Amino acid sequence: MYFQDDHFFNPVLDAGCYYITLANIVEKASGKAVDKTLVKTYALTEVLDGKVGNIDSDMTIENANGVLAKFGSPLRQKLNNGSVEFPADYVCKPGEYEALKFQYTNPVSGTYSHFVMGDGNGKCIGDPISTGSNSVRLGKVVSKRIFYA
Repeated sequence: MYFQDDHFFNPVLDAGCYYITLANIVEKASGKAVDKTLVKTYALTEVLDGKVGNIDSDMTIENANGVLAKFGSPLRQKLNNGSVEFPADYVCKPGEYEALKFQYTNPVSGTYSHFVMGDGNGKCIGDPISTGSNSVRLGKVVSKRIFYA
C-alpha cells in the first residue's frame, strides 16, 4: 500500500489522495504491487500536467481509466447514469472495488474532501495518509467511485 505523504511521492503529496487510492485499488485487485517508481513518474509526467485528464476541483482524476491502464490493470471505472459518483450507500457487487470520498467540515477552516480505498461496504481499509486523515476520523462518506474488471 502506498501513502501520499511518503516523501518519495513529492510533489504528489497534496493532490494525490485519489491517485494513490487508485494505485492501492489496483494492488488489492491484482494481488501484485504496482511499481513505486512508475506511480511517481506517471503522476509527474502525465497526471499532474493533464495528459490523461484534468484533476478536477474535487481532486478526482477525470480519466481514471487512463491511470488504471498505465498501471497495467484491467479495471475500469463504472458509471452511474453518466456520472462517476455513486451514492454513499452503494454496496459493491462481487468483482467491484470502491474509492470512498470522505468529507469533513472544520468550523474554522472549511470543508475538506479525501479519497480512500473502501472494503466494498463503505468502510475505509486504506487511507493514503499514513497517520490517518481527519476527513476519515471526523467526517463521513459522501459518495463513492466504483471500479470493475
